[in-house]
Amino acid sequence: MPARSFDIYLQNITDFILTLNSTDVPHGIFTVAPPLGIVPGSTGHWAVENDPNKYMTGCEATVTYNVTGQMGQVQVYAQDPYQAENLCSIEAINGAERVVSPEPSGRQEPNGNNFTFNAQLKPV
Repeated sequence: MPARSFDIYLQNITDFILTLNSTDVPHGIFTVAPPLGIVPGSTGHWAVENDPNKYMTGCEATVTYNVTGQMGQVQVYAQDPYQAENLCSIEAINGAERVVSPEPSGRQEPNGNNFTFNAQLKPV
């Protein structure tokens, strides 16, 4: 088991297809890549862990999806550092907040060195 890791599950309970826009992994590596799309009624999953070739870097990633047929994106962020608080969040940005509502709202601080973040995207 890696020293630091996280799994993200994003359940899409809207009528919109989510299409992968971008990924940014400043620390760590994907062990499960984000899906290219998340269709209505399904759940996307991805996972990141610390890079075994780098010393005490932890892991951090941002994954952004376009809301197909609408302006805006959904952005999921998570970090599991060696020294600091674990953080994760999901937010609708750039206009998507008018049509989709992410849950849980606000910044989450999960415990543990290897955590799972379960998020939902609902219609407004």
